[in-house]
Amino acid sequence: MLLRQDADVSIEPESAAAAALGPLAQALVPAAKAEPNARPSAAELATSLQQTARLLPRPDPISLAGISASNEGVTVSAVSGQAPAPAEDQAVRRPASGSGESDAQAEADVTRPIVSGRDATTPMPSPLLPSEVSAPDGVDASEVTSPDPTKSTDVAPGHAADVGSEPNVTPAIAAQEAEQSSRARGPLLVMLGLLCLAAGGLLAGFWFLSPDDDAAEVATTVSLPTLPVGTYEGKFVDDVRRDIEVSGWSLRPTMVREDGTVAGQILTQSPPPGFQLTDGGVILLVISEGPRLHATPELIGLSFDEAEAAMEANGLVVGEIERRFDEEAVDGVVLEQSVDVGVDLETGDGIDLVISAGPEPRILPVLAGRTPVEAEAALTVLGLVTEIVEEFSQDVPEGIVIASTPTAEALVERGATVTIVVSKGLPFVTVPDVRGMAAAEAADVLTAAGLVVADTEGPPNREVLATDPPAGESRRQGTQVIIFTRR
Repeated sequence: MLLRQDADVSIEPESAAAAALGPLAQALVPAAKAEPNARPSAAELATSLQQTARLLPRPDPISLAGISASNEGVTVSAVSGQAPAPAEDQAVRRPASGSGESDAQAEADVTRPIVSGRDATTPMPSPLLPSEVSAPDGVDASEVTSPDPTKSTDVAPGHAADVGSEPNVTPAIAAQEAEQSSRARGPLLVMLGLLCLAAGGLLAGFWFLSPDDDAAEVATTVSLPTLPVGTYEGKFVDDVRRDIEVSGWSLRPTMVREDGTVAGQILTQSPPPGFQLTDGGVILLVISEGPRLHATPELIGLSFDEAEAAMEANGLVVGEIERRFDEEAVDGVVLEQSVDVGVDLETGDGIDLVISAGPEPRILPVLAGRTPVEAEAALTVLGLVTEIVEEFSQDVPEGIVIASTPTAEALVERGATVTIVVSKGLPFVTVPDVRGMAAAEAADVLTAAGLVVADTEGPPNREVLATDPPAGESRRQGTQVIIFTRR
């Protein structure tokens, strides 16, 4: 007995189950597949049963009470339930001409089949006494006698019943029997057909019978060639299709998607390898269409880590990554994805991403030699912030940019702060006290302090009395100083 289960039912060719089922296994094993899509349709199962029926032995005829399938007037097939048509000579002959019957009566007595076979429920006609029988015109009533109940009135199949030549069967009785037999034959044949179908079963209905010249039924059995089914699982359908067609079988594919498989790969087969399949049989193959499909999620606007997690949750992976500067998106945010949202992808497919690298870095221009206003305007256009510091410079005039930090041509991110150094001019120094020194010596001291000796009033070889600006005052380097000596 085959039991339904979660796995496919398989029958080893040499097992007891295979021996018990015989050719039926060919039709039943595919129908017991656990996967509904792998089972044959009703039409395919019917075709398979029909093919299997031709390989089974013919059932024995069924004997029915009160009916003889060969000796009585009705010959019935144990399978088809059909009765052969009566022979042309199985008829009641008309009375001899001149009997006095009218033409209408003669037409009523036209040839009818006589069937003497009856079942147990068919009543026999009551014998008629001579006095109850009306003789036709021209016939002596004494010649019309009732039938002898001890004698059979059966007519052998294939022979005519000559009423005029049978002393025990009168035309009236024969006509009555023919009429009763005609009425009973219809229900009888229907009952016989039903009994034969019930006894023969579904498979017996596929036998093809044809009568020969002697009205005997001959069973036609077609022996179809068989070949062992090959091993197809794991192979590709294009590689086995020709082998199946050459073997005289047809292929019925069922397409599924399964992770870890390749499109066109055969996952399961029915019948199993080694099964002896007849010519014209059907090979059921479950074929992969590739891995399962997953809808592409929305990734734009997510951080890279969030996008990667969303893809992994849908069986997808990160493909190629491109980093692109963007003035609005912060660094690490997904700007673009290579597959539109909702498009189906197979498990393991990758999605290429464009990731923001943040705003593009700015190349810092040369700011030295510009005024602070000019330098700040240039930095603002680049999205940078300006910070100003001042320093004394002996080389750069006051109010001019000496340098910047970062320096010129450096890459600076948008929003970064750039410090510019603005010259405050020459530094301030304290006028040294050179009084009492000789004029020449005082000039050297003042020059060393960053001051410029503009003139010496008085004899140069005399001692210094004062300076202008006077000693102790703060003056910018390069300020001119006048030396005063004694006269």
